[in-house]
Amino acid sequence: MHRHRFTFGGWSLAWLFIAAWVSARGMLARADDGQADTPIRYRRIFAPAESIKDWPRGNERYVPVEPEEFERLVDLATSATLRSDAELGRLESIVLHARLTEDGVMHGTCSLALAPGSAGSSSCRWSPCNLAIVLPPPNDAAAAIELTSTPDGEIRLAAEASRELACEWSLRPTRQQEKALQFDFVLPAAPRHTLLLDFPSGLSPKCSRGISIEEAAPDKSRRRWRIELGGVTRCSLDLAPSESA
Repeated sequence: MHRHRFTFGGWSLAWLFIAAWVSARGMLARADDGQADTPIRYRRIFAPAESIKDWPRGNERYVPVEPEEFERLVDLATSATLRSDAELGRLESIVLHARLTEDGVMHGTCSLALAPGSAGSSSCRWSPCNLAIVLPPPNDAAAAIELTSTPDGEIRLAAEASRELACEWSLRPTRQQEKALQFDFVLPAAPRHTLLLDFPSGLSPKCSRGISIEEAAPDKSRRRWRIELGGVTRCSLDLAPSESA
């Protein structure tokens, strides 16, 4: 049984994909940030050559495309997208220092390690992320951080240089019942995520992911934990009164 990759109305599927990709790239090139769009994903469809009359065609017709030409066109489009992704910087680690306010909001400082991309870019993907961020003052050039949005709605973090960065963050509980709180974290992608918790001694945390380690506290009124999440970007943190409290 022979199999062919096929086309619509004389246009190969590969060409249709590439035309859509070039169009999107053209619109993004006119954007101020000049960032790349989301990579295209391809789906291979094989059909029996002897049953062309049974293919779902609508008002279009299929034309066979040689496998070598199809692969060449796909590689051409994919390699350009991958090069654009490689030009972006990347977050190497995110460390969140956390305390609780009187009204049950978690807040603290966020330490970021940002590595440059292949073209020296100090911009990286920040979304998805549900943390409320307070950026350093704009007159502080040494710590300048900026959050920008691409035409497709993706949030990116940009810095003046690639280095250790810091900002303030906060997160409201998604559920609150008497003295128990639940926080659902959605964090930017990075190989390492760490939560450093500093809470009153009457509270104990329970995280849905990662490894939790209690550390020495400065006095008996406080308790400290380190939660290593690795590359995990989503987790739930429950805070409840300690059994010994």
